[in-house]
Amino acid sequence: MDISAVAASQEVIGSNDANQIQTSNNISMDDFYKLLVAQLQHQDPTEPMDSAQTITQMAQVSASEASVEMKKSIDSQTTMANINTANLMLDKYVKYIDTETEEERIGQVTAVDFSGGNVTMTVNNETVSTAQVFAVAEDMNNLINPTPEDVAGEN
Repeated sequence: MDISAVAASQEVIGSNDANQIQTSNNISMDDFYKLLVAQLQHQDPTEPMDSAQTITQMAQVSASEASVEMKKSIDSQTTMANINTANLMLDKYVKYIDTETEEERIGQVTAVDFSGGNVTMTVNNETVSTAQVFAVAEDMNNLINPTPEDVAGEN
């Protein structure tokens, strides 16, 4: 592709200002089609584009978009799993690591918060993430003095 095709493709995208041109390596299919049309309009008729290369590029852009959508779906499922995990801990006792003192603490989960894309719980009037929790029980005594059944359940 020559420079005139690149300049034309920038016009198709809608910007002549170098500060407004995205420098990202990811483009959408719409952007790809705009570039393809600009490239076709400005190609040398004696040296047409290679159709196999164009198809390969289309497949790469399509695969990239599919990967982005899959990541969004996985992120959404992970968030839902974290919300469900936190909801299941509500009113239960948890053993967790205090991030400031790095000490083990035990407390009852009194609230769950899903704001800001993060799932946190309120334990002992402190905000605790699910990642800090390493044990959950119905009864606080099971966290202090675990029974053989509690220990077997951890495996």
